[in-house]
Amino acid sequence: MSINKGFQQTLCIAVKREHGEKTRKILVELGLLNRAFKVIRSSEYIHFPVVNSGEVERLLAENSIDYVITECIVEESHLVRAINVPSHDYVDGVVILREQVLERRDLIELIKLFEGIYKKLKAIYLKKGVSGESRASELVLLWGSEVSTVMHKEYGLRFIVDIHRVYFNPRLSTEHRLLVKEVSDGELVVDAFSGFGGFSIHIASLRKCRVLANDVNPHALACLVKNIELNKRLLKGSIVAVNGDSSQMTSFLRKSIADRIIADIPHRSIEFMEVYNHLARKGTVLHLYLVSKDLSEALRSSSKLIEEGWHLINARRVLEYSPMKNVFRVDFRKL
Repeated sequence: MSINKGFQQTLCIAVKREHGEKTRKILVELGLLNRAFKVIRSSEYIHFPVVNSGEVERLLAENSIDYVITECIVEESHLVRAINVPSHDYVDGVVILREQVLERRDLIELIKLFEGIYKKLKAIYLKKGVSGESRASELVLLWGSEVSTVMHKEYGLRFIVDIHRVYFNPRLSTEHRLLVKEVSDGELVVDAFSGFGGFSIHIASLRKCRVLANDVNPHALACLVKNIELNKRLLKGSIVAVNGDSSQMTSFLRKSIADRIIADIPHRSIEFMEVYNHLARKGTVLHLYLVSKDLSEALRSSSKLIEEGWHLINARRVLEYSPMKNVFRVDFRKL
């Protein structure tokens, strides 16, 4: 097929025009709109070029927006002609790239590309991984000025995040919201590895429940406290922030207090089974996050919980962690 100069074939999400502005805001806020290409508008539909169809599909489904995935012949944006935009995260003027990007792309080319896309660009960082008990991101500044904290927005909530000292993945925003659907008013939720409060604040904003948000990283707890204050007028429930070692929860929390436990520490979540058993009572739900190559491996690695009296109720992929691994959520209920 011949394609005219200035046009390329790319992946698009098509939505009806009445959902266009809402969809655009979602895509822009989460850095999923492929700004290398122009949006296509017709009398009935709007086609948005996207950089990650899987994330977009989950977002639109969560917001009850009907969509169609399609390949489009799209005009290149005048800002970034003939340049493909690599997968990246963008928040509050900061672009965060994965380490593999520089293996395939020239740094000067990338700087020019993102300067053209984001008019308020402050910095471009390379994420080399996550290290230590605090799960802090290892960020290397590639361009711009050092940025310590960012203001991140999710579904009308605002979060202050110390990007150098606190674990942060803006692509988890959909997962934060999806988990709230599982929670009922009146529950006591233990967010065992709460970080800056993504799960805790989403839950308290939509449910009249109590959340105990714990993290061993004092910088994460400092962000959480600020974020509770920042969103306090939107909260229906209450949040208690605790700066403790999750492995020691058996010593500072009573037995059988939790209706729900969130274990969002994918590389180590299976290590804390004693804690989950201590906190749980009959009917307690555990949301266990795991990094695995596929769903079968995730189920195998968490199977010991079944021996400990937990019943598997659900399992699904959350997002890509690396080219060969994904993050999965495996849900259990205590028998």
